[in-house]
Amino acid sequence: MSERVPFSAFDDLARMASAGSPGLAGATLKVQSELFAMRGEMSAAEREQFTALFLTLLPLADEATTREVAARLAAHPRTPPLLIEALFTRGTGIAEIIVERTASLSEEMTERAIGDPDPRLATRLAGRADLSAAAQFALLGRPEKTVALALSQNSAVRLDPDVAEALIGRARLDAEIGRALVRRGDIEPPSLAPIYQLAPEALRARIREEMAWAVTGRRTTATIEPAEHDRLMEASLSGLDALLEGAESLLDRGPAFTAAALADPTRELAALALVSLGIAAEDATRMLLRTGDDVARSSRQLHAVVAMMRATTRGAADLILEAMWPRLTQPRRAAMHVPVMAPGGTPSRAPAGSRRPAESQAIDKLRKRS
Repeated sequence: MSERVPFSAFDDLARMASAGSPGLAGATLKVQSELFAMRGEMSAAEREQFTALFLTLLPLADEATTREVAARLAAHPRTPPLLIEALFTRGTGIAEIIVERTASLSEEMTERAIGDPDPRLATRLAGRADLSAAAQFALLGRPEKTVALALSQNSAVRLDPDVAEALIGRARLDAEIGRALVRRGDIEPPSLAPIYQLAPEALRARIREEMAWAVTGRRTTATIEPAEHDRLMEASLSGLDALLEGAESLLDRGPAFTAAALADPTRELAALALVSLGIAAEDATRMLLRTGDDVARSSRQLHAVVAMMRATTRGAADLILEAMWPRLTQPRRAAMHVPVMAPGGTPSRAPAGSRRPAESQAIDKLRKRS
Protein backbone atom coordinates (compact mmCIF):
# COMPACT_ATOMS: atom_id res chain seq x y z
CA MET A 1 0.00 0.00 0.00
CA SER A 2 1.41 3.40 -0.99
CA GLU A 3 2.13 5.90 1.76
CA ARG A 4 -0.26 8.85 2.05
CA VAL A 5 1.22 12.19 1.06
CA PRO A 6 0.92 14.58 4.01
CA PHE A 7 -0.63 17.99 3.35
CA SER A 8 2.46 19.57 4.89
CA ALA A 9 4.35 18.42 1.78
CA PHE A 10 2.64 21.28 -0.09
CA ASP A 11 3.92 23.97 2.25
CA ASP A 12 6.85 24.95 0.01
CA LEU A 13 4.54 25.21 -3.02
CA ALA A 14 2.16 27.38 -1.00
CA ARG A 15 5.03 29.73 -0.06
CA MET A 16 6.13 29.95 -3.70
CA ALA A 17 2.57 30.69 -4.81
CA SER A 18 2.25 33.39 -2.17
CA ALA A 19 5.43 34.97 -3.49
CA GLY A 20 3.85 35.66 -6.86
CA SER A 21 2.86 32.49 -8.76
CA PRO A 22 -0.99 32.53 -8.99
CA GLY A 23 -0.99 29.72 -11.55
CA LEU A 24 0.94 27.56 -9.14
CA ALA A 25 -1.49 28.53 -6.38
CA GLY A 26 -4.48 27.33 -8.39
CA ALA A 27 -2.81 24.07 -9.38
CA THR A 28 -1.74 23.36 -5.82
CA LEU A 29 -5.21 24.18 -4.49
CA LYS A 30 -6.84 21.75 -6.93
CA VAL A 31 -4.41 18.93 -6.20
CA GLN A 32 -4.58 19.17 -2.43
CA SER A 33 -8.40 19.53 -2.53
CA GLU A 34 -8.65 16.41 -4.66
CA LEU A 35 -6.42 14.53 -2.22
CA PHE A 36 -8.63 15.67 0.66
CA ALA A 37 -11.81 14.53 -1.10
CA MET A 38 -10.35 11.12 -1.94
CA ARG A 39 -9.09 10.34 1.53
CA GLY A 40 -11.06 8.45 4.12
CA GLU A 41 -10.74 9.20 7.80
CA MET A 42 -8.19 11.85 8.71
CA SER A 43 -6.56 12.82 11.94
CA ALA A 44 -7.16 16.20 13.54
CA ALA A 45 -3.61 17.20 12.62
CA GLU A 46 -4.22 16.39 8.95
CA ARG A 47 -7.44 18.41 8.90
CA GLU A 48 -5.64 21.36 10.46
CA GLN A 49 -2.83 21.13 7.89
CA PHE A 50 -5.31 20.99 5.04
CA THR A 51 -7.34 23.92 6.41
CA ALA A 52 -4.27 26.14 6.86
CA LEU A 53 -2.97 25.34 3.37
CA PHE A 54 -6.40 25.86 1.79
CA LEU A 55 -6.90 29.27 3.42
CA THR A 56 -3.45 30.34 2.25
CA LEU A 57 -4.03 29.37 -1.37
CA LEU A 58 -7.71 30.30 -1.83
CA PRO A 59 -7.22 34.09 -2.13
CA LEU A 60 -4.59 33.49 -4.85
CA ALA A 61 -6.66 31.19 -7.09
CA ASP A 62 -8.63 32.45 -10.09
CA GLU A 63 -12.42 32.16 -10.27
CA ALA A 64 -12.47 29.15 -12.58
CA THR A 65 -10.25 27.16 -10.22
CA THR A 66 -12.24 28.29 -7.20
CA ARG A 67 -15.47 27.15 -8.85
CA GLU A 68 -13.96 23.73 -9.54
CA VAL A 69 -12.73 23.38 -5.97
CA ALA A 70 -16.06 24.57 -4.54
CA ALA A 71 -17.97 22.02 -6.61
CA ARG A 72 -15.64 19.28 -5.36
CA LEU A 73 -15.72 20.17 -1.68
CA ALA A 74 -19.18 21.67 -1.12
CA ALA A 75 -20.98 18.34 -0.85
CA HIS A 76 -18.09 16.49 0.80
CA PRO A 77 -19.23 15.42 4.29
CA ARG A 78 -15.85 16.09 5.95
CA THR A 79 -15.10 19.52 4.52
CA PRO A 80 -14.47 21.80 7.51
CA PRO A 81 -17.23 24.44 7.95
CA LEU A 82 -14.55 27.14 8.05
CA LEU A 83 -13.65 26.33 4.44
CA ILE A 84 -17.28 26.34 3.33
CA GLU A 85 -17.61 29.81 4.86
CA ALA A 86 -14.42 30.95 3.12
CA LEU A 87 -15.66 29.73 -0.26
CA PHE A 88 -19.04 31.40 0.31
CA THR A 89 -17.34 34.80 0.51
CA ARG A 90 -15.53 34.43 -2.84
CA GLY A 91 -18.28 36.04 -4.91
CA THR A 92 -21.84 35.28 -5.97
CA GLY A 93 -20.90 32.63 -8.52
CA ILE A 94 -18.99 30.59 -5.93
CA ALA A 95 -21.61 31.21 -3.25
CA GLU A 96 -24.26 29.79 -5.62
CA ILE A 97 -22.39 26.49 -5.69
CA ILE A 98 -22.15 26.43 -1.91
CA VAL A 99 -25.85 27.21 -1.38
CA GLU A 100 -26.90 24.59 -3.89
CA ARG A 101 -24.56 21.75 -2.94
CA THR A 102 -23.39 21.94 0.65
CA ALA A 103 -25.06 19.39 2.90
CA SER A 104 -25.70 21.79 5.75
CA LEU A 105 -25.99 25.53 5.24
CA SER A 106 -25.29 27.63 8.31
CA GLU A 107 -27.93 30.04 9.60
CA GLU A 108 -25.67 32.97 8.77
CA MET A 109 -25.21 31.86 5.17
CA THR A 110 -28.95 31.25 4.86
CA GLU A 111 -29.71 34.79 6.01
CA ARG A 112 -27.11 36.25 3.67
CA ALA A 113 -28.52 34.31 0.74
CA ILE A 114 -32.04 35.56 1.51
CA GLY A 115 -30.94 39.18 1.78
CA ASP A 116 -28.30 39.33 -0.96
CA PRO A 117 -29.18 41.95 -3.61
CA ASP A 118 -28.39 39.43 -6.33
CA PRO A 119 -31.40 37.07 -6.58
CA ARG A 120 -29.27 34.11 -7.68
CA LEU A 121 -28.45 33.09 -4.10
CA ALA A 122 -32.08 33.30 -2.95
CA THR A 123 -33.13 31.31 -6.01
CA ARG A 124 -30.63 28.55 -5.20
CA LEU A 125 -31.73 28.58 -1.57
CA ALA A 126 -35.39 28.19 -2.59
CA GLY A 127 -34.49 24.89 -4.25
CA ARG A 128 -32.85 23.27 -1.22
CA ALA A 129 -34.35 20.07 0.16
CA ASP A 130 -33.84 21.15 3.79
CA LEU A 131 -35.59 24.51 3.45
CA SER A 132 -37.30 25.39 6.72
CA ALA A 133 -40.72 27.00 7.04
CA ALA A 134 -39.04 30.14 8.39
CA ALA A 135 -36.82 30.35 5.32
CA GLN A 136 -39.85 29.81 3.07
CA PHE A 137 -41.59 32.79 4.66
CA ALA A 138 -38.46 34.91 4.37
CA LEU A 139 -38.10 34.08 0.67
CA LEU A 140 -41.67 35.27 0.06
CA GLY A 141 -40.32 38.76 0.66
CA ARG A 142 -38.21 38.56 -2.48
CA PRO A 143 -39.98 40.19 -5.45
CA GLU A 144 -38.12 38.24 -8.14
CA LYS A 145 -40.07 35.64 -10.11
CA THR A 146 -37.07 33.27 -10.18
CA VAL A 147 -37.26 32.91 -6.39
CA ALA A 148 -41.02 32.26 -6.31
CA LEU A 149 -40.73 29.81 -9.20
CA ALA A 150 -37.87 27.88 -7.57
CA LEU A 151 -39.88 27.65 -4.34
CA SER A 152 -42.96 26.47 -6.27
CA GLN A 153 -40.92 23.84 -8.12
CA ASN A 154 -39.15 22.53 -5.02
CA SER A 155 -40.98 19.24 -4.49
CA ALA A 156 -38.38 18.04 -1.98
CA VAL A 157 -39.96 20.17 0.77
CA ARG A 158 -43.55 20.46 1.96
CA LEU A 159 -44.72 24.03 1.58
CA ASP A 160 -46.15 25.71 4.64
CA PRO A 161 -49.90 26.22 3.91
CA ASP A 162 -49.62 30.00 4.29
CA VAL A 163 -46.61 30.07 1.98
CA ALA A 164 -48.55 28.00 -0.55
CA GLU A 165 -51.47 30.43 -0.33
CA ALA A 166 -49.17 33.39 -0.99
CA LEU A 167 -47.63 31.63 -4.00
CA ILE A 168 -51.08 30.80 -5.35
CA GLY A 169 -51.86 34.51 -5.11
CA ARG A 170 -48.84 35.25 -7.30
CA ALA A 171 -49.77 32.41 -9.63
CA ARG A 172 -53.05 34.16 -10.48
CA LEU A 173 -50.88 36.59 -12.45
CA ASP A 174 -48.16 34.16 -13.52
CA ALA A 175 -49.17 30.89 -15.15
CA GLU A 176 -45.66 29.41 -14.96
CA ILE A 177 -45.71 29.58 -11.16
CA GLY A 178 -49.26 28.20 -11.19
CA ARG A 179 -48.34 25.21 -13.34
CA ALA A 180 -45.53 24.39 -10.92
CA LEU A 181 -47.88 24.55 -7.95
CA VAL A 182 -50.58 22.29 -9.40
CA ARG A 183 -47.93 19.63 -10.08
CA ARG A 184 -46.69 19.53 -6.47
CA GLY A 185 -49.16 17.19 -4.78
CA ASP A 186 -48.79 18.65 -1.26
CA ILE A 187 -51.35 21.45 -1.60
CA GLU A 188 -54.97 20.61 -0.76
CA PRO A 189 -57.21 20.78 -3.86
CA PRO A 190 -59.58 23.45 -2.45
CA SER A 191 -56.61 25.77 -1.96
CA LEU A 192 -55.86 25.53 -5.68
CA ALA A 193 -59.30 26.80 -6.73
CA PRO A 194 -57.94 30.30 -7.56
CA ILE A 195 -55.82 28.72 -10.32
CA TYR A 196 -58.34 26.05 -11.27
CA GLN A 197 -57.85 26.56 -15.00
CA LEU A 198 -54.14 25.63 -14.73
CA ALA A 199 -54.78 22.28 -13.05
CA PRO A 200 -54.79 18.99 -15.00
CA GLU A 201 -58.14 17.31 -15.58
CA ALA A 202 -57.94 14.88 -12.66
CA LEU A 203 -57.07 17.65 -10.21
CA ARG A 204 -59.87 19.88 -11.51
CA ALA A 205 -62.29 17.03 -10.82
CA ARG A 206 -60.98 16.73 -7.25
CA ILE A 207 -61.37 20.47 -6.71
CA ARG A 208 -65.00 20.32 -7.87
CA GLU A 209 -65.72 17.26 -5.75
CA GLU A 210 -64.21 18.65 -2.57
CA MET A 211 -65.80 22.04 -3.10
CA ALA A 212 -69.18 20.32 -2.97
CA TRP A 213 -68.60 19.71 0.76
CA ALA A 214 -67.78 23.37 1.26
CA VAL A 215 -71.26 24.59 0.33
CA THR A 216 -73.11 22.70 3.05
CA GLY A 217 -74.96 25.33 5.04
CA ARG A 218 -73.75 28.14 2.79
CA ARG A 219 -76.06 30.67 1.19
CA THR A 220 -75.91 30.57 -2.59
CA THR A 221 -76.72 33.26 -5.11
CA ALA A 222 -80.34 33.53 -6.17
CA THR A 223 -81.41 31.61 -9.28
CA ILE A 224 -81.66 33.80 -12.37
CA GLU A 225 -85.09 34.88 -13.50
CA PRO A 226 -86.79 33.11 -16.44
CA ALA A 227 -86.39 36.28 -18.55
CA GLU A 228 -82.64 36.32 -17.85
CA HIS A 229 -82.44 32.64 -18.77
CA ASP A 230 -84.19 33.36 -22.09
CA ARG A 231 -81.84 36.28 -22.83
CA LEU A 232 -78.84 34.02 -22.35
CA MET A 233 -80.38 31.41 -24.64
CA GLU A 234 -80.93 34.11 -27.26
CA ALA A 235 -77.41 35.53 -26.81
CA SER A 236 -75.89 32.10 -27.42
CA LEU A 237 -76.96 32.34 -31.07
CA SER A 238 -74.53 35.24 -31.48
CA GLY A 239 -71.53 33.20 -30.34
CA LEU A 240 -69.65 32.26 -27.20
CA ASP A 241 -68.43 35.79 -26.55
CA ALA A 242 -72.01 37.11 -26.48
CA LEU A 243 -73.10 34.27 -24.17
CA LEU A 244 -70.23 34.95 -21.78
CA GLU A 245 -70.82 38.69 -21.76
CA GLY A 246 -74.43 38.02 -20.80
CA ALA A 247 -73.32 35.62 -18.09
CA GLU A 248 -70.75 38.13 -16.84
CA SER A 249 -73.44 40.73 -16.18
CA LEU A 250 -75.29 38.21 -14.00
CA LEU A 251 -72.22 36.76 -12.32
CA ASP A 252 -70.68 40.16 -11.52
CA ARG A 253 -67.18 38.74 -11.98
CA GLY A 254 -65.78 41.48 -14.20
CA PRO A 255 -64.27 41.40 -17.71
CA ALA A 256 -61.32 39.29 -16.54
CA PHE A 257 -63.70 36.35 -16.23
CA THR A 258 -64.93 36.70 -19.82
CA ALA A 259 -61.39 37.00 -21.18
CA ALA A 260 -60.23 33.89 -19.29
CA ALA A 261 -63.29 31.86 -20.27
CA LEU A 262 -62.83 32.73 -23.94
CA ALA A 263 -59.16 31.73 -23.74
CA ASP A 264 -59.94 28.43 -21.96
CA PRO A 265 -59.73 25.66 -24.58
CA THR A 266 -61.61 23.17 -22.37
CA ARG A 267 -64.63 25.53 -22.06
CA GLU A 268 -64.97 24.36 -18.45
CA LEU A 269 -64.96 27.94 -17.18
CA ALA A 270 -67.92 28.82 -19.40
CA ALA A 271 -69.71 25.68 -18.25
CA LEU A 272 -69.00 26.43 -14.58
CA ALA A 273 -70.44 29.91 -15.07
CA LEU A 274 -73.69 28.49 -16.45
CA VAL A 275 -73.91 25.92 -13.65
CA SER A 276 -73.28 28.60 -11.02
CA LEU A 277 -76.23 30.57 -12.39
CA GLY A 278 -78.49 27.63 -11.67
CA ILE A 279 -78.98 26.69 -15.32
CA ALA A 280 -79.75 22.99 -15.79
CA ALA A 281 -77.09 20.94 -17.56
CA GLU A 282 -79.44 20.24 -20.48
CA ASP A 283 -80.15 23.94 -21.05
CA ALA A 284 -76.49 24.85 -20.59
CA THR A 285 -75.60 22.23 -23.22
CA ARG A 286 -78.10 23.76 -25.63
CA MET A 287 -76.56 27.18 -25.08
CA LEU A 288 -73.05 25.91 -25.80
CA LEU A 289 -74.23 24.07 -28.91
CA ARG A 290 -75.97 27.18 -30.23
CA THR A 291 -72.76 29.22 -30.02
CA GLY A 292 -71.18 27.24 -32.85
CA ASP A 293 -67.98 27.16 -30.80
CA ASP A 294 -65.33 24.46 -31.20
CA VAL A 295 -66.80 22.56 -28.26
CA ALA A 296 -70.03 22.20 -30.22
CA ARG A 297 -68.14 20.59 -33.12
CA SER A 298 -66.19 18.10 -31.01
CA SER A 299 -68.35 15.30 -29.65
CA ARG A 300 -65.57 14.16 -27.31
CA GLN A 301 -65.04 17.61 -25.82
CA LEU A 302 -68.77 18.26 -25.61
CA HIS A 303 -69.31 14.96 -23.79
CA ALA A 304 -66.59 15.87 -21.26
CA VAL A 305 -68.10 19.32 -20.61
CA VAL A 306 -71.62 17.93 -20.24
CA ALA A 307 -70.41 15.21 -17.85
CA MET A 308 -68.61 17.86 -15.82
CA MET A 309 -71.73 20.04 -15.59
CA ARG A 310 -73.89 17.12 -14.48
CA ALA A 311 -71.39 16.09 -11.82
CA THR A 312 -70.78 19.60 -10.44
CA THR A 313 -73.09 21.14 -7.88
CA ARG A 314 -74.15 24.71 -8.32
CA GLY A 315 -72.58 25.71 -5.02
CA ALA A 316 -69.24 24.14 -5.93
CA ALA A 317 -69.18 25.96 -9.27
CA ASP A 318 -70.04 29.24 -7.54
CA LEU A 319 -67.28 28.79 -4.95
CA ILE A 320 -64.66 27.98 -7.60
CA LEU A 321 -65.56 31.10 -9.58
CA GLU A 322 -65.51 33.16 -6.39
CA ALA A 323 -61.98 31.94 -5.66
CA MET A 324 -60.86 32.91 -9.15
CA TRP A 325 -62.79 36.17 -9.63
CA PRO A 326 -64.38 37.62 -6.48
CA ARG A 327 -67.65 39.45 -7.09
CA LEU A 328 -67.49 43.19 -7.69
CA THR A 329 -70.59 43.80 -5.54
CA GLN A 330 -72.62 41.91 -2.97
CA PRO A 331 -74.50 38.98 -4.56
CA ARG A 332 -78.20 38.40 -4.39
CA ARG A 333 -78.74 35.67 -1.81
CA ALA A 334 -81.06 32.72 -1.91
CA ALA A 335 -82.37 30.98 1.18
CA MET A 336 -79.98 29.05 3.37
CA HIS A 337 -79.26 25.64 1.91
CA VAL A 338 -80.36 22.90 4.30
CA PRO A 339 -78.58 19.54 3.85
CA VAL A 340 -80.66 16.49 3.02
CA MET A 341 -81.58 14.74 6.25
CA ALA A 342 -80.07 11.37 6.82
CA PRO A 343 -82.10 8.58 8.44
CA GLY A 344 -82.62 9.44 12.08
CA GLY A 345 -83.02 13.16 11.50
CA THR A 346 -79.29 14.04 11.38
CA PRO A 347 -78.05 16.19 8.48
CA SER A 348 -75.98 14.08 6.07
CA ARG A 349 -72.30 14.93 5.95
CA ALA A 350 -68.97 13.55 4.91
CA PRO A 351 -68.05 10.33 6.74
CA ALA A 352 -65.94 10.88 9.83
CA GLY A 353 -62.29 11.14 8.93
CA SER A 354 -62.98 11.62 5.20
CA ARG A 355 -61.88 15.26 5.33
CA ARG A 356 -58.31 16.00 6.35
CA PRO A 357 -57.66 18.98 8.70
CA ALA A 358 -55.69 20.87 6.06
CA GLU A 359 -58.49 20.27 3.59
CA SER A 360 -61.04 21.71 5.98
CA GLN A 361 -58.86 24.74 6.66
CA ALA A 362 -58.51 25.43 2.94
CA ILE A 363 -62.29 25.23 2.46
CA ASP A 364 -62.91 27.49 5.47
CA LYS A 365 -60.69 30.16 3.95
CA LEU A 366 -62.63 30.04 0.71
CA ARG A 367 -65.91 30.28 2.61
CA LYS A 368 -64.74 33.42 4.37
CA ARG A 369 -63.72 35.04 1.09
CA SER A 370 -67.13 34.46 -0.40
